[in-house]
Amino acid sequence: MIASVNTLVWTVVIITGIGLLLALALFLVARRFRVEEDPRIDHVEHVMPGANCGGCGFAGCRAFAQAAVAAENLEDVYCPVGGNDVMKQVAAILGHEVVEKAPMVAVVRCNGSCAARPKTSVYDGMASCRVKAALYPGDTGCAYGCLGCGDCVAACRFGALSMDPETGLPVVDETKCTACGACVKACPKTLIELRPPVRVLPEQGQGAFREESLRRRLHRLRHLPEDLPARRHYGDGQRGVYRSRPVQAMPGVRGDVSHRRDPWREFPQAAGQGGRKGPYPGTPAERA
Repeated sequence: MIASVNTLVWTVVIITGIGLLLALALFLVARRFRVEEDPRIDHVEHVMPGANCGGCGFAGCRAFAQAAVAAENLEDVYCPVGGNDVMKQVAAILGHEVVEKAPMVAVVRCNGSCAARPKTSVYDGMASCRVKAALYPGDTGCAYGCLGCGDCVAACRFGALSMDPETGLPVVDETKCTACGACVKACPKTLIELRPPVRVLPEQGQGAFREESLRRRLHRLRHLPEDLPARRHYGDGQRGVYRSRPVQAMPGVRGDVSHRRDPWREFPQAAGQGGRKGPYPGTPAERA
């Protein structure tokens, strides 16, 4: 019995000693081959959004911080999720100057809804655009349009993409889009790209600009009512050219601008010499 206890004790002592020796060896090796790291990397990583989306072109926010510290300037280093505000903080930590960049949003370059391109076949397989694109062009008559499986929606970490059940197309929420580019990489048909928001005037008046994507602008212009109000308050002293053809886009304007000047009536010799180059054919007498 005593021999068994002694054997057990010596076994524990030997194993413990071996463990201590190996731990000491690892400690000495770590001290000998350690790599000094710039403390600014931790500071830069701390101000990053922490999305680790890869939109900057690096594996994550830590890799971005290392690249930013190693770079001579910040021209080729940019975080699309944090935007200009985060880059200003990074520049303050590293002592660099940063050039502000225009914000970008994802734009879906496909308007082929279910009504515009009816289905010609039924896909019964894995719900993945990448798998579907590898098998055949698609279940509609368009081989270039959206496949509708939602790989871009699954790739977006910010909830900026959703599938429209009526059209079968992805819809971008510009208020949530950070232009990380994950949806661009996820689309096998390369239908999504990053573009700066289109700046357009509001529908009424000449007020302040507002941001509007190209897709939303085209949709709005396509559904404008035909009886839009036209500008009617032209002054008597306002110079201009009399329109010899009815303006179909503004049916209530022709009677209000009859007083405006027609240069071809005032200078008939110019029309008689063949100098007229415009959209209204004929001589002034024919157009009168």
